[in-house]
Amino acid sequence: MTTKKSPLNNSLLLRGNIWHIHWNVPKGLRNDPLFRGKAIYSKSLKTRDVHEARKMRDLLVGQFREMAAASSTHASRRAFLAAYNEARQARIALDSRSVYLDDRELTNAVDALESAFNVDAEIARGDYVKADAFLAAIHDQPEVADKYAITLKDAAWEFTKAHEGKADRVTLSRIKNATASLVQALGGKDIPLKELTNRQVTRWITSLSASLSDSTRRSYIVALEKMWHWVWLNEHVDGASPFKGTKIDRQGDGTSYEEFTVEEVQSLITHASPEELELMRYGLITGCRISELVELTEANFIICEGVHVVQIFEGKTKAAKRPIPLPEHLWTSLKGCVMSGAWNKRLAEHWSQKFGRLKLKATGKRDRVKGFHSFRHMTATAYEQVHTEERIVAVILGHKHKRGESLSYGLYSSGLAPHQYLEAVETMLASDYMSQFLKLFNK
Repeated sequence: MTTKKSPLNNSLLLRGNIWHIHWNVPKGLRNDPLFRGKAIYSKSLKTRDVHEARKMRDLLVGQFREMAAASSTHASRRAFLAAYNEARQARIALDSRSVYLDDRELTNAVDALESAFNVDAEIARGDYVKADAFLAAIHDQPEVADKYAITLKDAAWEFTKAHEGKADRVTLSRIKNATASLVQALGGKDIPLKELTNRQVTRWITSLSASLSDSTRRSYIVALEKMWHWVWLNEHVDGASPFKGTKIDRQGDGTSYEEFTVEEVQSLITHASPEELELMRYGLITGCRISELVELTEANFIICEGVHVVQIFEGKTKAAKRPIPLPEHLWTSLKGCVMSGAWNKRLAEHWSQKFGRLKLKATGKRDRVKGFHSFRHMTATAYEQVHTEERIVAVILGHKHKRGESLSYGLYSSGLAPHQYLEAVETMLASDYMSQFLKLFNK
């Protein structure tokens, strides 16, 4: 048996019977709103199972280390740009008056400039970032600056940090998802933003036509163009935006998805991996979009007035922000899937494309008439079959309803109590229509 002092339990702390994450926060991250200046990040993992706690710890620490790396890169770039701009202005000032200086005066002026921006002195002090800045600005070595060129992922990170609490969360989410998808399309390797071409962007956005709607692809381009403009405005990149003027070939948005038959669902289940199986099951139970499911984290699982709820914080529309009440056993099971990391190690596009391949294998069809979104339509049909009030269905599925409202965290805007929404969900799940599909997953 592994003891709580085992190296396997690094950054874990057992308090009572509950495991907590206990992580030393690097100095460069302490000012982040998540850590609020603290040197130690401590939070309950709400589990007694050490194996589950380790998985959750690994996911969190992995995310924190990515944040630390991004923060360090950001700090180095800012320091480089500050030193470079100061030295460059001094160099430009000297160049502008050099025509009025004789040889001796010019030599003295150059010596004074190099003394003021002394590369060797900075290296001796261990400030290699400032030394690089002086080499690039004073000694005509612009290639040195390439080390500090902003990359695609860096640009997304810096835009997000600069606009947290200011920009629409949907826009920030689109920038995050679009950037990750584009990097994946480029072979998984980040790229300096200045090297990204319109041809690469066009190939990427075209490759998504089979898995994403025209409107989603268009929103990706708009969000990335907004990011580029901000980066350009802050002098991190020059030239023309590779996102501007990107042509999107219309595929049709597939708004009239057809529902799967019992036989088709059975075939999908037969050919599905365990991760795909659970994704389909909870797509059917919750009516969630595939992106909403794979982006769930521990923070999405709450209890409101004694009702177990999956809280969707953001989505494709404003109405998508909603709580979805679930019976406790399904809520716990879904949370287990999420905390295991089975889905969230991959992008929504990855799962969309993977489901497309599964559908082809199971049904032999490539059409856009039926897709993962069909499960959402099937959930809506199940609510309709048991005559659930339209306003309740609109809230649970995240459709805009007549009042133009959606549920906010813990508050039910249409005036019904949480348990009344849960009753609607339970009635829907017990319907003959839904039962014929759910029993296939339980075999």
